Amino acid sequence: HAPGFYINLKKDSIFYGGGIWAPENTTLGEIRDRICYYPKKWQHVIENENIINTFGGISGDGLKRPPRGYDGDHKYIEDIKRKSFFAMKQENNYKKTQKADFLKEVAETFDAASPLLAFICDAKGIEF
Repeated sequence: HAPGFYINLKKDSIFYGGGIWAPENTTLGEIRDRICYYPKKWQHVIENENIINTFGGISGDGLKRPPRGYDGDHKYIEDIKRKSFFAMKQENNYKKTQKADFLKEVAETFDAASPLLAFICDAKGIEF
């Protein structure tokens, strides 16, 4: 299970960006461990101006309580509780896709999500 870029085009719902959706437990543990062991690297991801300006931050549903084996007082416990990690831009107007610069915007959006994908790839020990 590896992160990736994603685009979904529907008439009433357009979203695009990148991340990892509902990875299996091994991958999820690797991401959570990387956040714990390298908090400064995670901080660089979540404070990245492109991620904040483009997506408003990292998203993903989370557990109500800390996962077993993780410190509930960890600085990034809300991120550690996540079950998915993604940065998505959402639009409601499909006509945006008909504009000449839409492809450029998607590429720029993918670029903005890249720090998150790089972090996840590092957690998995794969190249980005």
